[in-house]
Amino acid sequence: MSADAYLRETEPAVKGLLALLAYYDHLTPPPSLAPFVDEQGVVKLNRAEAKGYMHALDDSLALDTAKAVLAGSMLQIANKALQEHSANAVASAAARALGVSAGDACSRFAVGREIHGIPAGLLIYAGRVQYNHYEEGRPKHHVARAVFDALLKHYSEDLSFDMAYELEWPAPRPVAYYIVRHELRWLAYGGYETDMRSMLAVP
Repeated sequence: MSADAYLRETEPAVKGLLALLAYYDHLTPPPSLAPFVDEQGVVKLNRAEAKGYMHALDDSLALDTAKAVLAGSMLQIANKALQEHSANAVASAAARALGVSAGDACSRFAVGREIHGIPAGLLIYAGRVQYNHYEEGRPKHHVARAVFDALLKHYSEDLSFDMAYELEWPAPRPVAYYIVRHELRWLAYGGYETDMRSMLAVP
């Protein structure tokens, strides 16, 4: 099967997953600490506020598994396309910084637009690895681990999202939803298809 045929055959599944993700997008977003930051940048909560924040966080985390199943399935489809059809064997400076070497197994994923200095294909790869093995905590594979370390560093000063990629806090959890929606920004099929065709060099 050609790359073009693969994209056509998986199109209904991806569109269905995106439709379900759209439903979940408005449900219980993660709470923000921004309202509790004082002028010096220090987070201050009283007992009632802390209890309310943790309750809201617990409600948000309860949806993470459902969201991750949908987003993880999308990453699996995209990952398989790159695994089978990417012809890339070089490693850009951005990919090398994440532990990819030219010609190694991960080089076929070192493709696509860069997001926070990370090639889109490596976000797909790392997201799929973490989704399938999230109970183990931080990914064991060095490239996937480096991708999540880079994301954690990028958001370290963002009080509304700085804990998103703390993969073992408050317990090991899947973060595929954040990779698909916040990083890759796959909000509709057109965005997904554009990225995939670019990474696979399919017109």
